[in-house]
Amino acid sequence: MNKSNKKTLFFSNITGNIDENDIDVQFNNCMSKYIINNIDNEYSMIFIDAPGLGKEEYYLPNILRCFDKIKINFKDVLYVSKHTLKEDVDIFLKDNKKIVYFLMGGNPYSQLEIIDAFNLRESIKNHRDIVIGFCAGAINLSTHSIITSDDDFTKSDSYEGIGRENICIEPHYNDINDRKRNNELKFFSKRLNTKIYCIPDESIIYFENGKKYEKGKIYYIDCKAK
Repeated sequence: MNKSNKKTLFFSNITGNIDENDIDVQFNNCMSKYIINNIDNEYSMIFIDAPGLGKEEYYLPNILRCFDKIKINFKDVLYVSKHTLKEDVDIFLKDNKKIVYFLMGGNPYSQLEIIDAFNLRESIKNHRDIVIGFCAGAINLSTHSIITSDDDFTKSDSYEGIGRENICIEPHYNDINDRKRNNELKFFSKRLNTKIYCIPDESIIYFENGKKYEKGKIYYIDCKAK
């Protein structure tokens, strides 16, 4: 594949409840349109878990349900968790020519541990096809990965991300008046000297060959040193 095939999609959430057996789950309109235009049934998917927040047994079935509703049925799917055999990952990557990496939402720390355990960081960063980051996955695909404090994480944090694209993502940005969260984002923007792209649940950001596109409303936190 040539360089022009490198594509990356960042998004925050699906419609419906990812944490239970919800037959009504679906991708939002921006997601659906993008996927229909860029993925077909010749693709296989490598799905990377982000366990630790609970109920992750529903994640993959619900994501596959979302794809099915827009008539995308993958040739093969590999669920990558801490229990996966490395030889299974190697065989999957060797045997499938058209692959989507899907980095699931959940716990970004545990997901990155899985990625590093299988030495997938460089493969994901340089993959010359489609890589999708959902919430935690979007955080980990960023150059600087940031975590703001909430019900799941009592302390904010930042660490070096995969750097799939030169961007810093904050998902689930549905309340622009959240003062505590905004102060944390401003702190990280200034400390890391980076602009932060805040994605509401109905919006997406995608890259094609290094060029950024936005669909839906995106907010920005930019406190870079002048």
